[in-house]
Formats: sequence, structure tokens, C-alpha cells
Amino acid sequence: IKCFQEFARASFNDEKKREEWDCDAIDCLHCKHSRRGIIRFEMCIILWKLHDPDCLLRNYFKYIDKKDIQSVGFALKCIDVVLLESFLIHLPTAHLNWHSRLRIQWSRQNFLKYSDIKKQSEFECLDEIEIGDTLLFFNEYQACIDIHRRAHERALIESPQNPNFITQNVKPVSVNALAKSLLHAFINETRNIDRLREAERLLYEEMFQADSTDDIVVYGNATLLLAQILHIQGKRAEFERLIPKRVDKVRRILGPSHQLTKQLTKSERLMNE
Repeated sequence: IKCFQEFARASFNDEKKREEWDCDAIDCLHCKHSRRGIIRFEMCIILWKLHDPDCLLRNYFKYIDKKDIQSVGFALKCIDVVLLESFLIHLPTAHLNWHSRLRIQWSRQNFLKYSDIKKQSEFECLDEIEIGDTLLFFNEYQACIDIHRRAHERALIESPQNPNFITQNVKPVSVNALAKSLLHAFINETRNIDRLREAERLLYEEMFQADSTDDIVVYGNATLLLAQILHIQGKRAEFERLIPKRVDKVRRILGPSHQLTKQLTKSERLMNE
């Protein structure tokens, strides 16, 4: 763990890497997979304190010096990731931390209103997606759908005007988020088939027909969502036409041992049973 902590410090000391919240330290340089669990947890604690150790003690964001704005925003993002990873590694306070995450995410939203940082629209859209994901944890399905839909509509408006939106994969991420919230609402709340059909249409038209992302993880997650939706509806012919070739692409790029590849392989087996 100490080696990864030192790596996080070294990455922060590189001015170019410091332009990103994670200082390019979270993704492995060799396999490009994102580090998770205790390693990500410890590295983000280090990065939070390096970006802005006092960010949790601030009572307001309105009068932050402009030169500190980006550091505070990045520190809030790191704290959010620390709280998420605490749940994934099963810390005793993990459930309570989801409530803290929601407060951090709303704080970051309020912070952005007073800032003029670059990529502000992208940050706001991604933060809305994360807030929606957190609401999903609390089974607030309609609220989750509403906020994910708002993020998706924002992405649709911004993408034609701002090419950076496309390079950051904000639009396809928003498609996945809205489709996921619609799917979970169908499964856990009401068996409203219209929600399932909307999710299927979103993924098919805005992700696969438009070929809207070069990010293989975003592509793979969209494939997994579509596979689940087609399986629920019993659309075997559509499944066999759309899913296997996309699973093969994910397996070829990420490898058979990647968690996403394993999930996709499992979805294929379930459909064939």
C-alpha cells in the first residue's frame, strides 16, 4: 500500500498530471484497468489531502480564491471516491458513507455554481450522474430517473456545441446511466414495460447505431445493460444478433479475466439456459 501512496504523491508533483483529479494515478499504466478496493481507497485519501486538506472544514465555497477552485473541486471528488471504495471493501461504516457521499456530491454541485473552471458543464453532468447512482442505492428510483434524464438532456444539448463533451464520453455515460435507472425501476418498483422499452431504445439508437464511444468499458457496460433488457423480454433472436459480437469485442480488448468480460459471459450463459 505504501508504494501506491508514494506513487500518488509523485503523480501529484507532476504539474501536467495535476490537471486531472486523479493525477493519472488511478489507472494502471500497463493494462489501463482502473485500480479498485483498498489501493484506490488509500491513493484517493492521499490525493484529497494533497489537493486541499481543508476542503471538509469549509462552510462555504462562494469566496474561494480562484487559484484554489480546481484544487477544492478535485479534493471533493477524491473524498467521494474514498467513500465509495469504503463500501466496496466492506468497512464497518460503509452504509452510512453513502449518506455522506450524497452530501459531498451536492456540495460539489453547489461549488461548481461559484466556479469558472474549465469543463464546468462536463463536471456538472457527471456529478448529476453520480448523484443519480447514489439515489439508486437508496431505492429512490423515480428521483434517480429524473436526475439521470436531466443529465442526459444536458449532454444532448452540450455535445454538438462542445467537442470536448464527446472526447470525455459524457454523452454515452449519460445514456448508460438513464438506461440503468430505467431498468432498475422496472425490476424493483413497477413492472412498467414502457421503462424497459425506453432503456432498450436509448442503448440501441444512441449507443450502438451511432457508435458513440471509443471507451471500451462504457461500450461494455452498455452491452451488459442491453443483454439484461433483452433477456428479461425473452428476445432471443435480438440477443443473438446484437450481443455475441459485442461481447467478443470486449473480451478481445479487456481480456477474459476482466470483471466486465466475466459479467457479459455470464449474461450469454443465462440467455442460453
